[in-house]
Amino acid sequence: AMNAGTIKFDDLRSRIFNFLEKARETGNELKTSFEIDEPLKEIELTATAGINIYRTIQEAVNNALKHSGAGNISIIIKSVQRENIEITVFDDGKGFNRDEVKNGNGLFNMAKRMEDIGAEFTFESENLKGTKINLSIKKELVTVNKRAK
Repeated sequence: AMNAGTIKFDDLRSRIFNFLEKARETGNELKTSFEIDEPLKEIELTATAGINIYRTIQEAVNNALKHSGAGNISIIIKSVQRENIEITVFDDGKGFNRDEVKNGNGLFNMAKRMEDIGAEFTFESENLKGTKINLSIKKELVTVNKRAK
């Protein structure tokens, strides 16, 4: 599905579920939740957007697994004001102080992937309060336009 010309959010969700299941198999006592607005499930993303979104979510989850000690990870994909898609990855781990952590490859790569598809990448983290990754994406930049023929 990731190599197709387009990918639906529902396909992306399946890939992320598989990834989360493998993370649980490593012995992590991890609870996960994944919510997606129903109308977004069938939206077709360009292949580039789908891969960049998937890899960014994957990196956020990897960071939570490796560094945070999180017991819960939530992924929420929702439609905002019809023209935007907002993706949030939240973990309840130990968080970090932005001033004490250099932007490592993970944070840099997530920001770069979102920049490549015209999306915004932000994050919030605070010691002992977890980390929240936000992706704000304009639908028109990442979806397949079926009206063009």
